[in-house]
Amino acid sequence: MKTNNLNYPLTDRLNMRIVDEMGNVMALIEDVVKPMLRPHKLGYFQFRVMEMLYHYEDLRIGDLTFGTHTTGGNMTVILRKLSKAGLISRVVDPDDARAFNIILTQKGESLFEKLYPMYLKHLEEKLSPLVRSEREELGRLLNKIMDPPVKMPTKRKPGRNRKA
Repeated sequence: MKTNNLNYPLTDRLNMRIVDEMGNVMALIEDVVKPMLRPHKLGYFQFRVMEMLYHYEDLRIGDLTFGTHTTGGNMTVILRKLSKAGLISRVVDPDDARAFNIILTQKGESLFEKLYPMYLKHLEEKLSPLVRSEREELGRLLNKIMDPPVKMPTKRKPGRNRKA
């Protein structure tokens, strides 16, 4: 078996390691939550869409695509599955009658409220090696490499601030 043992500069090796580690962390989080979601026939990105809809006002598809870091084509599939399961619906945007927003149905909200505490528990278990200041710093550093930094929608549902 041939291996390409190239002598990359230190900066390149560090960059490759960072990308690998970020991918490993994402895969770990997905692997941890999959068993929780599987009985409800939900995928990780479907759950993330539900999370955004739960915490924010009704959102346009573009906001959901941006916030979940997926593609428009993938978002179409995600929304179709959630709609077929009766977890979301489309409503006319009150500010623009030509546009539609996506909202959680009562069924979707109930399911999310059942799953979310388990999700938070799994995240806490995986992130527990980091103290609060390390978590804040990690979040800041990850956002720093985004250009521009990721900004979520500013309007939130009243009483839905889930910060600890």
